[in-house]
Amino acid sequence: MSRTVLIVEDDPRIARWVQVYFERAGFAASPSRVGRSNRCRLNA
Repeated sequence: MSRTVLIVEDDPRIARWVQVYFERAGFAASPSRVGRSNRCRLNA
């Protein structure tokens, strides 16, 4: 069972780099831009 990491970053290039890093480490990574919708994702 992999754990999921929420990546909140407004620069898509950095978000993608961080996503690849976590996925290579065995995590499921979900990139998201900065905004109010992230509060809902954190509570899910």
